[in-house]
Amino acid sequence: MANGLSAELLTQLAAQLPAQALATLAQHQLLTPSAVQEAAQLALANAPTQPAMVARWLPLLATWLATTGGDPGASALFHYAQARLAVEQGDWTTAESSLQQARTFWTVAGDAAGLARSGIGLTQLLTMQARFAEAEAAIRAAIATLESLTGDSVRLQLWDARQNLATLLSYQEHFDEALAINEELRTQHLAQLALADPASAADLQIRLGLIERDLALAHTYLDRPEEAERLLTSALERLSLPAAQSERGQTHTNLGHLYTRTGRYAEAVTQFDKATLDLLGTMDVDAAQELWPTAGVLFLEQATVYLALNLLPEASTALQRARQLLAAAQQRYELGQALYLSGRLAWQRQDTPAANEALTAAAALYAELDNDYWQHRVRLAQAAVALQDDDLDAVDGHIAALLAQQQSSADQPAQSWDQAMTCELHLLTARSSLAAGNLNRAAQAIAAAASALKLTTLDTGESALPHLHLQLLHVAGQIERAQGRSAAAQQLFIRALDLVEAQRGLLPIEELRTSFLSDKSVIYVDLVLSLLEPPQPDAATLADAFAVVERARSRSLLERLLTSVDSAQAAANLTPQMREQMTVTRRRLHWLYNQLLGGAESEDGSRGPEDTLISVLAAEIRAQEATLQRLEWQRSEWLEQAQPVTLPQLQQKLAHDQVALVYFMAAEEVLAFIVAPDRAAVVRNITTTAAVQEAQAQLRFQLGRVEIGVGYPARHAARLLAGAQGALRRLHELLIDPVQELLAGHHAQRLLVIPYGSLHQAPFHAFWDGEHYLLETYEISYAASASLAVHQRRSDRTPLKSLAALALHDAAIPQAEREVQLAARHFAQAHLFLHTQANESGLQEAAQSGDVLHIATHGVFRADNPFFSALKLADGWFDVRSIYRLTLRARLVVLSACESGAVQVQGNDEAIGLARGFLGAGAESLAVSLWNVHDASAAYMMDTFYAHLIGQAMRPAAALRAVQQEAARDQRHPYYWAPYVVIGDLD
Repeated sequence: MANGLSAELLTQLAAQLPAQALATLAQHQLLTPSAVQEAAQLALANAPTQPAMVARWLPLLATWLATTGGDPGASALFHYAQARLAVEQGDWTTAESSLQQARTFWTVAGDAAGLARSGIGLTQLLTMQARFAEAEAAIRAAIATLESLTGDSVRLQLWDARQNLATLLSYQEHFDEALAINEELRTQHLAQLALADPASAADLQIRLGLIERDLALAHTYLDRPEEAERLLTSALERLSLPAAQSERGQTHTNLGHLYTRTGRYAEAVTQFDKATLDLLGTMDVDAAQELWPTAGVLFLEQATVYLALNLLPEASTALQRARQLLAAAQQRYELGQALYLSGRLAWQRQDTPAANEALTAAAALYAELDNDYWQHRVRLAQAAVALQDDDLDAVDGHIAALLAQQQSSADQPAQSWDQAMTCELHLLTARSSLAAGNLNRAAQAIAAAASALKLTTLDTGESALPHLHLQLLHVAGQIERAQGRSAAAQQLFIRALDLVEAQRGLLPIEELRTSFLSDKSVIYVDLVLSLLEPPQPDAATLADAFAVVERARSRSLLERLLTSVDSAQAAANLTPQMREQMTVTRRRLHWLYNQLLGGAESEDGSRGPEDTLISVLAAEIRAQEATLQRLEWQRSEWLEQAQPVTLPQLQQKLAHDQVALVYFMAAEEVLAFIVAPDRAAVVRNITTTAAVQEAQAQLRFQLGRVEIGVGYPARHAARLLAGAQGALRRLHELLIDPVQELLAGHHAQRLLVIPYGSLHQAPFHAFWDGEHYLLETYEISYAASASLAVHQRRSDRTPLKSLAALALHDAAIPQAEREVQLAARHFAQAHLFLHTQANESGLQEAAQSGDVLHIATHGVFRADNPFFSALKLADGWFDVRSIYRLTLRARLVVLSACESGAVQVQGNDEAIGLARGFLGAGAESLAVSLWNVHDASAAYMMDTFYAHLIGQAMRPAAALRAVQQEAARDQRHPYYWAPYVVIGDLD
């Protein structure tokens, strides 16, 4: 700068008293209008990157300006810098007022270029506030002024003005006009770049990148995704310069938006991660809150893909951030989208009042903005909410209005409909018509939806919108089934599932694969039911139905098991900064867990934490877990795609005296396959899901009565036992009685139970028929799926000879150490990890040290966030993902900890809890508990269990059965002995 002006000097002067600062300026001969003007230029240049510093300069500049006489040109630049700072601070009122003052001074100064420049800034400000008519008047006036001027700097300003006009037109869905303007600008910039020297080429590359980004947006909404992707990829290359980091982050956001829109969800998540690093500089979003104002649209787009993937907690968090930021910034256009997504989120949570409230607010906002496109999209969502609520009259009203608007908008310049929304309208019409029994109208709507996707036939060809294509196939199949054409329905359902699994296979991470299927299980259900429709299915059809059931359960767990998990390799996916961040986050979480869960000793001596959560600690835990989850996603290995086993494959693995009882929940119907080595059958409508849930709730109530307090169970033992047996009798009636005759006909001695849904929490072995528990008839083991049962069963039947055991030294579970010492007596080789050795490194060593791994400690099952279910070790908590990475030699794992077998079922019957971690690490067999473990009972039961397992060389399920039979004969309450189950079987 002339006269030695610099940011450093301005900062020094701003720290002085006004009189002293003016004296210093006079001494350096800087009390001139030109010097003030240079200082204002410095403020303008630094406002975007150093707003706090510029805010300290402005009082100095105001005094300086007044002292030098208030030159109009200097005054204009001062107010323009003040406006730019206000924009960075989100103060639109001050920004607009300052801009108008700048325009007044440029008018007085007769500076047409400066006036046009301020018009561009005013346009951007008004556009952000969705004041589109005012913005268009301002930018067209600026363009007219600039077109009358000459010079290189004027040409660049004119290009900026035209690009701002194109952006404004895009906000109003006038994509054809925006496209034409940006195409011309791109041609002009490319011509200029060919002549540019190296010094100006970098700036032109950035400008071209921004133009290509805007072009891509137009192509996106004009249903040209391939061209949009090509332009965005080119834009990212042009914006690879360090100076364009923020613009690059916004472009990654746009590419993620395109991928979300076209159903490429894994690629969308990757782009949003890259945008996060560019805009916030870290994956720890909460650590960069001062930069959040740059990421409002990113949070909005992340929420969109999270909703598509059914990651509802993550969508909620992103939406809360987006709504807060967009409201503060008065970005009404984007705020309307956030309200719309909030309605969609509530709809997916089946919260009709909240959905209607958010969507009504979004509709009102877009009516004010006179934006037809988003009014239509919001109305479609309102119709979907009404359909979910079975209000078919309201649905028909919305559909009629939308169809009328679609016809009336055909000749309007604004893009008020696109391919996706048109298809969604017809799909909604088909669903509503199907619900009303109007199959002809439903079929017509399906044909129209196929036409919108440019499909000549329903079950062949590909669409650029695969997520809508699979919905189209599913609804078409439902219509065929309703018309009695089961074979045609099956073909459509199969094709829909092929598309579902093709999309699922592109998702690299277990949680994404699991959540993605949450709203698609109905397709599996419809295919199963269509295959099993009367008359009784033949053997081939039964096998086909079984195969679909296996496709619909625990696939991600099987794929996790088949994927080699190496800690060092996984950690290599993280940068050093991410690894350090993961270490710090885990350390903080361990402290928080201990504060919340670590020191509680329950009255009845059970190995579990207090139920009461301290809200402040719980909130921070969720925030830290969210950070750790994002880092875990970064380090996760790409899962293999696993094919489920067939019915013959399961039959081949069953022992000669064993029958598999395979449950499936098809909407409200519970059905079961009874599979023996030589034959199989299915029993339909054995009960309803509602009846099962009611019975399970009653059992939970009866078990909870035992935990009321010390002394109560002893005083009311007979009444408590009768209550529990009554609940267990009801479950027997619902789930065993309807299949009892078939089971008895096989004369089996062993039963492999493969539950589904809430039945993963059911103690089948303790079901009571009025005289006997089911375990008195059968030796019972469990499996998450037939595929896992087959995969886990090894041909190697060598005896279990060695034990590795950990026990936490904790006053709340005083019997834990004694428990493992008693267990060790039964083994020729035993390695015990007690006191401080019961830590993470001790667990890592123990996992590789014995045929049996026994862990006696506190366990916490997190129904709210099941992947963070954890075992307490001496130096912290060990969660499900950490368990995955254990190098596990042990063939049998015994978890003597509370709720070690408890699960939260997500997606397509993915049972998530502590047991999943050890199954994913390769355990062949697990002994776990479905509810709280009673400390004193655990020590005795485990000692007796090992006496049978090792002393009599029994299978784990047989050994556990012997212990439980003894307790049942002694009339002990099932609370004390029934939580234990064996998952998997060594023989």
